[in-house]
Amino acid sequence: MAGVIGTFRTYTTFTLYFLKTRFVYRASFWINLGFSFLFLLMQVYLWKALLGAGTFTDTTASEMITYVVLAGVIRNFVGSGAAYAIEDRLLSGDIVFDFIRPLSFRVQMLLNDLGSAFSSFLLQSAPLLAGALLFVGVNPPPSLLHFLGFVLLTLGGLIISFYTSYIIGLVAFYTMKAEYIDWLVSTIRSFLSGRYLPFWLYPGWLRAIAELAPFKLMFYTPISVYMGRTPLSELPEALLTMVVWILILVTVEFMLWKKTTNRLVVQGG
Repeated sequence: MAGVIGTFRTYTTFTLYFLKTRFVYRASFWINLGFSFLFLLMQVYLWKALLGAGTFTDTTASEMITYVVLAGVIRNFVGSGAAYAIEDRLLSGDIVFDFIRPLSFRVQMLLNDLGSAFSSFLLQSAPLLAGALLFVGVNPPPSLLHFLGFVLLTLGGLIISFYTSYIIGLVAFYTMKAEYIDWLVSTIRSFLSGRYLPFWLYPGWLRAIAELAPFKLMFYTPISVYMGRTPLSELPEALLTMVVWILILVTVEFMLWKKTTNRLVVQGG
């Protein structure tokens, strides 16, 4: 029991530490918030102009406004910087100190992301959502279960985002650079996650590809559940898909990490 409490305190300390580091440069957060809100307003008025009071492919203006608002809120929450963090620590040599800490390297990067996610939620997502509720309006979910499904899937999207970025970061152990790979994956993810458009507006071939990728669980699936586009009868399948993809990414990360540590031992030995 004492060991469990000690481990919990250690994890909490690391999370709070990384959370505090994100509060150091508060001005940058407010600047980013301002740009995020301006970008949101541009999207809102664009869809109002395109859809007006009517519908397009069974989509109303209020639905699209709700979609882009929630996508903006999620974007500030699920973004992972694990790949860049690993690259920076490799180039600076600080990676050596990470391996002698009482927590595994993976857990350190995850806690870093959690601290970043919670600070982004407090300083960006929450104010952005509040501003949207006041000035542009957001449709409520059909039921409490739809909202709970949205929360669970968003948290799963955070884990998927982390492991995707972390796996890219591990590649930096071989290439010393993860920036270009991360940029490429981020570009593909923007199209296959539904970050800017819901899948029901995609052409058939692109939607078929997007449905096969895990990135849909970061934006489209949770927002679709919130809006009721995905009925509650399909929520268990969505949650199961989320769990399966997390297990796949964990397995890939474990296998790559094992090869990476073997490489480090050979180089250091």
